[in-house]
Amino acid sequence: MTTLFIPASSHHPQIRTSIRVTVWCGALAIGGILLALVLYRAGIPAGPAAGRPYSFLGNYLSILGHVRGPEGLSNLPACIAFNAALVGAGLLYVWFWRGRVQFITNPRLRRFILVCGCLMAAGLAGIGLVPEDLNPHLHELMTLPPVLFGGAAILASMLGTAPAFDGRGMRPLVLAGMVLVALAIVLLKLLEITGRIDQRTVFPATQKLMVIIMISWTYWQAWRMHRALQPAK
Repeated sequence: MTTLFIPASSHHPQIRTSIRVTVWCGALAIGGILLALVLYRAGIPAGPAAGRPYSFLGNYLSILGHVRGPEGLSNLPACIAFNAALVGAGLLYVWFWRGRVQFITNPRLRRFILVCGCLMAAGLAGIGLVPEDLNPHLHELMTLPPVLFGGAAILASMLGTAPAFDGRGMRPLVLAGMVLVALAIVLLKLLEITGRIDQRTVFPATQKLMVIIMISWTYWQAWRMHRALQPAK
């Protein structure tokens, strides 16, 4: 399949809504996470008994959503900002995938992508609804759908859409990046299991790299949806 499939004009309003929700709600979600970072740092008092401030390379993002910060101090402002951002991101991705699947011609593949995308979105919202310090096991369980189902939805959407949608040379680059990230995670996990590395020295930074890649890909797809709906010149 080489020719780009353009959805029927009756679907264009839904796709345009999907694009607007992705762009503007995505910006609010990113802003919420950055606000949580600021509020978390501001909530750490000075002095020898104070807890350590947030470390970008040493802490997971989930710590921003803790109800209680270091030394049992209240982290409620950052908790609300961070967890609300994740719940909002979950709702955002429902709308994103509803628009994105309109460029898939195969009905079965379209349903598969939409189901995986919604499960990914539910996982993101679940992370925000279950702070790690209140229920660490359920919180960790909620981190799996965004990785597993999100990865499946991304891969299927790329393979089910004409290469022209992503632009010249972009698809091989993205697919190669996905493979490299997956191999790196497996390798790091094996090194952790064998005791060669401490997960706290590598995985927090890896997590943030994956988040940055996911955000970049989402905005790139929103831009390509927008471009695909423009009249041909």
